[in-house]
Amino acid sequence: MPLKVNSGDNYNHLVLAQDSLGESQLDETKKEILSLMKKKSYLIIDGTAIEKLDKPHFDWFKSIKAFGEKLNATYLLAGFPEDYTETFEGFEIIAVPTVDEAVDFIYMEQVEKDLLGDDDFDDDEDLY
Repeated sequence: MPLKVNSGDNYNHLVLAQDSLGESQLDETKKEILSLMKKKSYLIIDGTAIEKLDKPHFDWFKSIKAFGEKLNATYLLAGFPEDYTETFEGFEIIAVPTVDEAVDFIYMEQVEKDLLGDDDFDDDEDLY
């Protein structure tokens, strides 16, 4: 199933469907995500339609985070069931309740980078 992608100024917004996280689809979905991360430095992954995640899915999200770090890209999870938020945070994956909050997060991070400069921003762990 093709994934739905919307673009903002400096981010892409990918809408996941439950079937895009099926065992046979995970590799293809990951390729699409990694391609989007190469194009823009921010990616919002919208999990509003996701009902259930299992341990392999969390490992999959961690592997995407690692790849994003190599690209100096950030991805945020938005709209996933609240039960998973603590697990994502344990993996240092940014998870917010809504896509609007993810967009706000990106813009606030951009403002902080602009004010502090990229070098100072990277060194300031208190911002998170």
